[in-house]
Amino acid sequence: MDSVPSAFLENLCARLQKKSLEELQKILNLWSRTVETHYSRRRELTVHLNPNKDETKVGIGINKYGDWYTEVPYTSLSKYDRIRCIFLGFTTCANLPNTITMERFKTKVLPVLTSMTDVFVLEAVYRSPKNLMESLFSFLRAPALNIYTGYTGQKCVEFIEQQIALGRLKKLNLKDGNEWPESMKTSLLAFLKSSNFKSLDLRETNLTVDLDMLIIMVERFYRRDFRHNAIILGNSAHGETKDFQEAVRSDGTIPLVYGLPEPSEISRNEEMFWIYWTLPGSENARLRLKYVSRPDSVTIRRECL
Repeated sequence: MDSVPSAFLENLCARLQKKSLEELQKILNLWSRTVETHYSRRRELTVHLNPNKDETKVGIGINKYGDWYTEVPYTSLSKYDRIRCIFLGFTTCANLPNTITMERFKTKVLPVLTSMTDVFVLEAVYRSPKNLMESLFSFLRAPALNIYTGYTGQKCVEFIEQQIALGRLKKLNLKDGNEWPESMKTSLLAFLKSSNFKSLDLRETNLTVDLDMLIIMVERFYRRDFRHNAIILGNSAHGETKDFQEAVRSDGTIPLVYGLPEPSEISRNEEMFWIYWTLPGSENARLRLKYVSRPDSVTIRRECL
C-alpha cells in the first residue's frame, strides 16, 4: 500500500465517510497522514433550505450534523466537508441566516452544495416549494438513505427512480396527494426487493399497496432475506387485491389461487383482519398483514418478536 499513488489516496479518502476514516487511522503506515488530514478536517453537515413565497429568494442555513445549535458559515465550507442531511421548508426563509436570489442559488450555491452531498437524508415538508425542489432533484447524484418528499413534478419522479436504482435507499416516504404516476410501481417493486429496504409509506398518496407488494414481502420472508425489520404502509389497491381481502374477511382463509403459503394465523372482525406468517423452526420473527376497512388501509410488517 505504500506505493499507492497519492492522488488515488486523496480520491479514496474524499469518498469515505468519517467513521471509515476513523477506522483507517488505526492502520499505521506511510500514508496514514493523508487519512488523518481528511479525518481531522472532515465536518458532517445539515443544510436547511426554504424560499420566500414567490420563490425569488432562498434562505440557507448550515449546521453540524446532529447539532441544530452549531451554525457553520457558508464561507467556511471546504472540500473536506460532507452534507449528510438536507431539510426543506422546516425553517422560514426569514429565519435562516443567509438569503440569496434564486438565480444565484441555482448557478453558484447549488452546485457547491450538491458536490459535498454524500450518503444523505432528504426531508421536505408537506407541499414543498416546487421550483427549489425540482432544481435540487436535477443536481443531486449522491446516494440517499432516506427520502421524505411530496410530489413536485417529473424531476422528482426521476430522482426517486434513480435513487432506487442506486440501491442504497432504506426509507421512502411519499406525500402530497393524487399526482404520483402509476408508472412508479415498477421502481417501487424493485425497492421492496432491495437488501437495504426498511420502509415504504404511501399513505398520503394516490399510489396503493397491492398483491404484488405482499407477494414480494412473503417471498423474502420465507427466504429469510430480511436483515432487519421492514414495513409497508398505504391504502389498499382495487381489483384483485380487493377480491383477496373480501375472501379473507368472508371465509377466514387465503384462496389457493393467490399462491401464498398457508399462514400460521388469521384473525378478523367486521372492520379489519390480520394475517400472520411464521418461519418453520423460528419463533422470533413473523410477517404480519393488517387490513382496516375504514380507512381503507394496509400495513405489511416483518417484525421480530
